[in-house]
Amino acid sequence: MVDKGLIVPVQNAKGAGSKRLYSYLNLLEFSLAEILFNMELGIHLVKRILSDLKREGILELWAENFEGHFTRLAKEYSQWAKDGMNQRDGWSLVLSNGNKKIIDWGDVEEIKKGLMPKTQIGSFFYCFKKDGTNKMTIIPWDLKFSIGVPFLQKEIFESKGIIVINLGEIKENLDKMVSVNK
Repeated sequence: MVDKGLIVPVQNAKGAGSKRLYSYLNLLEFSLAEILFNMELGIHLVKRILSDLKREGILELWAENFEGHFTRLAKEYSQWAKDGMNQRDGWSLVLSNGNKKIIDWGDVEEIKKGLMPKTQIGSFFYCFKKDGTNKMTIIPWDLKFSIGVPFLQKEIFESKGIIVINLGEIKENLDKMVSVNK
Protein backbone atom coordinates (compact mmCIF):
# COMPACT_ATOMS: atom_id res chain seq x y z
CA MET A 1 0.00 0.00 0.00
CA VAL A 2 2.92 2.32 0.65
CA ASP A 3 4.50 1.53 -2.73
CA LYS A 4 1.26 2.50 -4.49
CA GLY A 5 1.09 5.83 -2.66
CA LEU A 6 -1.95 4.96 -0.57
CA ILE A 7 -0.24 5.50 2.77
CA VAL A 8 2.68 7.77 3.51
CA PRO A 9 4.80 6.56 6.44
CA VAL A 10 6.12 8.98 9.03
CA GLN A 11 9.61 8.03 7.89
CA ASN A 12 10.58 6.09 4.78
CA ALA A 13 13.31 3.45 4.85
CA LYS A 14 16.76 5.01 4.44
CA GLY A 15 18.38 2.15 2.59
CA ALA A 16 18.77 -1.59 2.67
CA GLY A 17 18.03 -3.07 6.08
CA SER A 18 16.39 0.07 7.46
CA LYS A 19 12.72 0.21 8.40
CA ARG A 20 9.85 2.56 7.71
CA LEU A 21 8.20 4.25 10.67
CA TYR A 22 4.43 4.40 10.91
CA SER A 23 2.22 6.53 13.12
CA TYR A 24 -1.00 5.45 14.80
CA LEU A 25 -2.84 7.36 12.06
CA ASN A 26 -0.98 5.28 9.44
CA LEU A 27 -2.19 2.11 11.18
CA LEU A 28 -5.78 3.38 11.00
CA GLU A 29 -5.26 4.14 7.31
CA PHE A 30 -3.96 0.60 6.70
CA SER A 31 -7.00 -0.86 8.48
CA LEU A 32 -9.41 1.36 6.58
CA ALA A 33 -7.71 0.57 3.25
CA GLU A 34 -7.96 -3.15 3.99
CA ILE A 35 -11.71 -2.86 4.60
CA LEU A 36 -12.19 -0.81 1.43
CA PHE A 37 -10.27 -3.42 -0.59
CA ASN A 38 -12.33 -6.18 1.03
CA MET A 39 -15.39 -4.32 -0.28
CA GLU A 40 -13.82 -4.93 -3.68
CA LEU A 41 -13.23 -1.25 -4.37
CA GLY A 42 -10.50 -0.46 -6.86
CA ILE A 43 -7.17 1.06 -5.96
CA HIS A 44 -8.03 4.45 -7.50
CA LEU A 45 -11.18 4.82 -5.39
CA VAL A 46 -9.41 3.66 -2.22
CA LYS A 47 -6.62 6.15 -2.90
CA ARG A 48 -9.18 8.92 -3.49
CA ILE A 49 -10.97 8.19 -0.22
CA LEU A 50 -7.73 8.11 1.78
CA SER A 51 -6.49 11.27 0.04
CA ASP A 52 -9.77 13.07 0.78
CA LEU A 53 -9.52 12.06 4.45
CA LYS A 54 -5.93 13.35 4.65
CA ARG A 55 -6.72 16.60 2.83
CA GLU A 56 -9.70 17.35 5.08
CA GLY A 57 -7.93 16.10 8.24
CA ILE A 58 -11.11 14.34 9.36
CA LEU A 59 -9.60 10.97 10.25
CA GLU A 60 -6.66 12.58 12.05
CA LEU A 61 -8.87 14.89 14.09
CA TRP A 62 -11.26 12.06 14.99
CA ALA A 63 -8.41 9.70 15.94
CA GLU A 64 -6.17 12.13 17.80
CA ASN A 65 -8.55 14.76 19.18
CA PHE A 66 -12.00 13.23 19.54
CA GLU A 67 -13.35 16.14 21.58
CA GLY A 68 -12.07 18.59 18.96
CA HIS A 69 -13.73 16.54 16.23
CA PHE A 70 -16.99 16.49 18.16
CA THR A 71 -16.79 20.26 18.76
CA ARG A 72 -16.34 20.86 15.03
CA LEU A 73 -19.35 18.68 14.26
CA ALA A 74 -21.42 20.34 16.98
CA LYS A 75 -20.75 23.69 15.28
CA GLU A 76 -21.84 22.23 11.93
CA TYR A 77 -25.00 20.80 13.52
CA SER A 78 -25.74 24.12 15.18
CA GLN A 79 -25.39 25.93 11.84
CA TRP A 80 -27.64 23.33 10.23
CA ALA A 81 -30.26 24.06 12.89
CA LYS A 82 -29.97 27.81 12.37
CA ASP A 83 -30.33 27.39 8.61
CA GLY A 84 -33.28 25.03 8.58
CA MET A 85 -34.94 24.65 11.95
CA ASN A 86 -35.55 28.19 13.13
CA GLN A 87 -39.17 27.36 13.78
CA ARG A 88 -38.24 24.97 16.64
CA ASP A 89 -36.46 25.48 19.93
CA GLY A 90 -35.42 21.86 20.15
CA TRP A 91 -35.59 18.57 18.42
CA SER A 92 -36.69 15.39 20.12
CA LEU A 93 -34.13 12.68 19.65
CA VAL A 94 -34.74 9.01 20.38
CA LEU A 95 -31.51 7.32 21.30
CA SER A 96 -30.71 3.69 20.49
CA ASN A 97 -31.42 2.74 24.11
CA GLY A 98 -34.98 4.07 23.77
CA ASN A 99 -34.44 7.21 25.87
CA LYS A 100 -35.52 10.58 24.52
CA LYS A 101 -33.47 13.75 24.61
CA ILE A 102 -34.48 17.26 23.66
CA ILE A 103 -31.52 19.06 22.15
CA ASP A 104 -31.33 22.77 21.42
CA TRP A 105 -29.48 22.45 18.11
CA GLY A 106 -28.54 26.12 18.21
CA ASP A 107 -26.37 25.62 21.32
CA VAL A 108 -22.98 24.00 20.60
CA GLU A 109 -22.27 23.27 24.26
CA GLU A 110 -25.66 21.62 24.74
CA ILE A 111 -25.05 19.44 21.69
CA LYS A 112 -21.68 18.40 23.12
CA LYS A 113 -23.07 17.81 26.61
CA GLY A 114 -26.12 15.89 25.43
CA LEU A 115 -24.66 13.80 22.65
CA MET A 116 -20.92 13.30 23.06
CA PRO A 117 -20.34 9.58 23.60
CA LYS A 118 -18.19 8.34 26.45
CA THR A 119 -16.08 6.17 24.14
CA GLN A 120 -14.47 7.02 20.84
CA ILE A 121 -16.90 5.55 18.36
CA GLY A 122 -17.59 6.67 14.85
CA SER A 123 -19.41 5.84 11.65
CA PHE A 124 -17.60 6.95 8.49
CA PHE A 125 -19.83 8.07 5.63
CA TYR A 126 -18.45 8.74 2.16
CA CYS A 127 -21.23 9.98 -0.12
CA PHE A 128 -20.97 10.17 -3.91
CA LYS A 129 -23.07 13.18 -4.83
CA LYS A 130 -24.97 13.49 -8.11
CA ASP A 131 -22.93 16.55 -9.12
CA GLY A 132 -19.73 14.48 -9.07
CA THR A 133 -18.45 15.79 -5.74
CA ASN A 134 -18.12 13.83 -2.53
CA LYS A 135 -19.22 14.48 1.02
CA MET A 136 -17.58 12.63 3.87
CA THR A 137 -17.97 12.77 7.58
CA ILE A 138 -17.33 10.73 10.67
CA ILE A 139 -20.41 10.75 12.86
CA PRO A 140 -19.36 10.06 16.46
CA TRP A 141 -22.17 7.65 17.21
CA ASP A 142 -22.96 4.06 16.36
CA LEU A 143 -24.40 3.35 12.93
CA LYS A 144 -27.96 2.68 14.11
CA PHE A 145 -28.12 6.17 15.63
CA SER A 146 -26.12 7.92 12.87
CA ILE A 147 -28.45 6.98 10.02
CA GLY A 148 -31.45 8.47 11.81
CA VAL A 149 -29.86 11.91 12.22
CA PRO A 150 -31.67 14.37 9.91
CA PHE A 151 -28.65 16.46 8.88
CA LEU A 152 -27.05 13.31 7.45
CA GLN A 153 -30.20 11.96 5.83
CA LYS A 154 -30.18 14.66 3.15
CA GLU A 155 -26.64 13.72 2.15
CA ILE A 156 -27.55 10.04 2.06
CA PHE A 157 -30.77 10.43 0.10
CA GLU A 158 -29.26 12.87 -2.39
CA SER A 159 -26.26 10.65 -3.16
CA LYS A 160 -25.69 8.26 -6.05
CA GLY A 161 -24.16 5.90 -3.51
CA ILE A 162 -22.47 5.78 -0.14
CA ILE A 163 -19.80 3.84 1.65
CA VAL A 164 -20.36 3.36 5.37
CA ILE A 165 -17.70 1.95 7.69
CA ASN A 166 -17.64 1.45 11.45
CA LEU A 167 -14.43 3.31 12.36
CA GLY A 168 -15.03 2.81 16.05
CA GLU A 169 -14.69 -0.94 15.59
CA ILE A 170 -11.52 -0.49 13.52
CA LYS A 171 -10.02 1.70 16.24
CA GLU A 172 -11.06 -0.69 19.00
CA ASN A 173 -9.42 -3.64 17.21
CA LEU A 174 -6.31 -1.61 16.46
CA ASP A 175 -6.04 -0.46 20.08
CA LYS A 176 -6.20 -4.09 21.23
CA MET A 177 -3.41 -5.06 18.83
CA VAL A 178 -1.25 -2.10 19.85
CA SER A 179 -1.71 -2.80 23.58
CA VAL A 180 -0.77 -6.47 23.07
CA ASN A 181 2.45 -5.49 21.30
CA LYS A 182 3.62 -3.00 23.94
